[in-house]
Amino acid sequence: MRQLREHTAGVHAATEALPLMQTVLSPRPTPAGYRRYLLTLHGVYTAVEPALYAAVPAALVAELGIAPKLPALQQDLQALPPTTPTAAGRPTAAGPPAAEGLRTRVDRLLAAAGAQRTATALGGLYVLEGATLGGQVIARRLRSNWPGAAPSSGWGTDQELAQAEPVSQAPAPAQLPTAFLELRSHQGTGDWRRFGVALEAWAAQAAGSEPAVLDGALRIFEAMHAAFAEAGG
Repeated sequence: MRQLREHTAGVHAATEALPLMQTVLSPRPTPAGYRRYLLTLHGVYTAVEPALYAAVPAALVAELGIAPKLPALQQDLQALPPTTPTAAGRPTAAGPPAAEGLRTRVDRLLAAAGAQRTATALGGLYVLEGATLGGQVIARRLRSNWPGAAPSSGWGTDQELAQAEPVSQAPAPAQLPTAFLELRSHQGTGDWRRFGVALEAWAAQAAGSEPAVLDGALRIFEAMHAAFAEAGG
């Protein structure tokens, strides 16, 4: 896990510096910016997640304690009001941006890995799980800065925010669905530790697998970075 963190540190920092991430983490996030972020994530996960899970035996997935995150992203997108105007001035739902060639890129990566296909996929899943863990930080920042949100010293829930004392003359806050970002909010880092322990145990038994795990993580992170960069701010 330490090697994975160090191996992906550069692209991790570069991704956090992208305009799309800065839009979400800014002191003035907008529903439109957050929706674009979720749409980009949805496009990436739609292309990447099924391929990675298909390359890892179900028994190992269970040991890692992980599950696909696409349902949570779909739930958030359905709950967040659409922001794309029509000619009549009414908002309409926008579909996820096409991750051009991303699925093909992942399929080729896994095919080229040969006997190290599972190891490569595990590296990719490390990236997806890390993104889920980091979502807690993003959710907390969003809740603090969301338009019309009442000041809060804690994480809060949608129900708690709705029951908070309203700010005088302030507009009603836009809905902030965070099923994806707060997937682990009630479990701390327990699942992340479980994932790390299981991954290291598997690698220790699979001789020569570490380079493929590291390469898979870097390549998937680079693919996600490219998709986020293409999405703009």
